Amino acid sequence: MNNRAILLFTILSLAGAAAPGETTLSIRRSVAINGPDVLLKELVQDPDNLPAGWADRSVLRSPAPCKPQLVPLTSIAYALQQYPDMDKIILRGDLNVTVERTGVELEHVRMIDAIRSYVAARESALEDAFDIEMVRVPRDFRVPQGEVSIQVLGYKPSSADTGQGTFDLLVTAADASAMPVTVVAKVTRLQETWVAREDLPGGHVIGIDDIEPLLLPIRVGARTPIPCSEAIEGLEVMRTIRAGQPILRDILNQPKCALRGDLINVTAARESLRVTLQAKALSYGRLGERILCLNESSKRRFVVELTGPRQAKLVEF
Repeated sequence: MNNRAILLFTILSLAGAAAPGETTLSIRRSVAINGPDVLLKELVQDPDNLPAGWADRSVLRSPAPCKPQLVPLTSIAYALQQYPDMDKIILRGDLNVTVERTGVELEHVRMIDAIRSYVAARESALEDAFDIEMVRVPRDFRVPQGEVSIQVLGYKPSSADTGQGTFDLLVTAADASAMPVTVVAKVTRLQETWVAREDLPGGHVIGIDDIEPLLLPIRVGARTPIPCSEAIEGLEVMRTIRAGQPILRDILNQPKCALRGDLINVTAARESLRVTLQAKALSYGRLGERILCLNESSKRRFVVELTGPRQAKLVEF
């Protein structure tokens, strides 16, 4: 079909004329499709009356999902030149046809999986686990129905404090159509952290059966959850911890080893000589702390370092 024939299409569509042996195709003003190609049966107003074998002929490539495209009638005429038996047709319709491809939202979990693989490969030396959370995806972004593959092309951090950054994705459909999109996601570092297995009241000394590990975001500061790499058995809970709550540094302390008035077993060692005596605690103290004691027999006072419940060693100055 030459340029003169295409011009004839436009003239005849306005005049409504048709020569013997020619086929008139009335084109829709707008077309909604969901496949990779715009088929002839989707463009014409009366697809049931198309000649045999014409209905499923591909005319144009589909536009990106949910992004309407104006297609000139002359472009449709050019596209039909690929079929030798369509050299005597008349196109009737508006000068431009609106073509829109339907699409579906891309599941966040698909993008999260792609970003997770990208982060894991990019930071192969990373020992901590991490979690991915989608923060923002363009509202109008749609993909064709069916299987798609997602490739992460790049990453740019936007906040070191929050772990947020922008990820450039390339989504490729089964028909090989590629759709770039930029999303915002949050990468959170995780570590195994001690949490209470059941309610632990204030004053309770932690045992191994009181705690269990759980992956939680890494934090810094006094209220940092204690990682499982640190032993906390034998420490005292300063206030109640509910079941499932993380064990924080600022609510643990060394256990009390002596109360005021307790009798303490004090050990004094020098070279090969080792002596143990009892003394009265003049104040309360925790493991590792130093307190003043009284030898009730000699009325002598001295400083000891608490090494366990009612156990201490003499401090020499």
